[in-house]
Amino acid sequence: MINSITRWKRRFRTHVVTRVQLVENLRCRNLTSGYDFHGEFDRIYFYHIRKCGGTSVNHMFLGLSGEDAGNVYRRLSAASRTISGGKVFVAHGKRLLQQGHYYYGFSHRPAHQLNLPDRTFTFTCLRDPVKRLVSHYRMILEYKKLGKRGGNLDREATWFGDDFGEFLTNVPKEHRLNQLYMFSENYDVEEAYHNITRCSCWFLLEHFAEGITRLSSGLGIGLQPAHVRKTILGIDINDEDLERAKEMLEPEIRLYEKLKAANRRPERPARVRHRGNACC
Repeated sequence: MINSITRWKRRFRTHVVTRVQLVENLRCRNLTSGYDFHGEFDRIYFYHIRKCGGTSVNHMFLGLSGEDAGNVYRRLSAASRTISGGKVFVAHGKRLLQQGHYYYGFSHRPAHQLNLPDRTFTFTCLRDPVKRLVSHYRMILEYKKLGKRGGNLDREATWFGDDFGEFLTNVPKEHRLNQLYMFSENYDVEEAYHNITRCSCWFLLEHFAEGITRLSSGLGIGLQPAHVRKTILGIDINDEDLERAKEMLEPEIRLYEKLKAANRRPERPARVRHRGNACC
């Protein structure tokens, strides 16, 4: 008798959750049918590479809802989707991102693990590889000192060791070469460069304000540059570890140098049309 009641409660809860999800899916589909960016794009997706200014970018877009961006961001941390100001936002949920019913979506998921719908405006921001990795190390150290836990932090704390040298040894390859791996499963520099430059827009963190201006122009929306979550902890890294980091980041440094050279070309367009259902 008890087992029967338990099964009935479980089926009832599943039925209610399914009904709620169906209603929310329908609402999101109706809302997103009205999104239109210059007649070419139906949604925006950001390939968020960690420690490349992505949190600032996300807050700029979430703030377009008219609500405090921090509140929207916190809801997305608890669930993969939220609605604010008539705009649907999706973070990290692969199924929802591939469905395409959102105004703005983002995740750390590599491009080769996603199949985004056509008419998606895609963009990314990249950074000097050594500076990015040092920033990642500094972030983990700061969170460790503050006693923060949960999510990726527990896993990343195991990479830490006693200093930056041990971090270099422990950090997995896909996180050490995260910019390269984001756009090439095989860590191929030419493939990654091709996929990055096929995105609707891309820019370097060292030209952040200029990149946001181009992004705003390409989408026809009013983004204002902002900086969120800057790590303030100072650290000392010896020259030997820095040289070792350069050696271990060599293919990603080559990729970054190619992107810097392309970024200097005056003919590079601020915006390109979305090309089919490519990874970017």
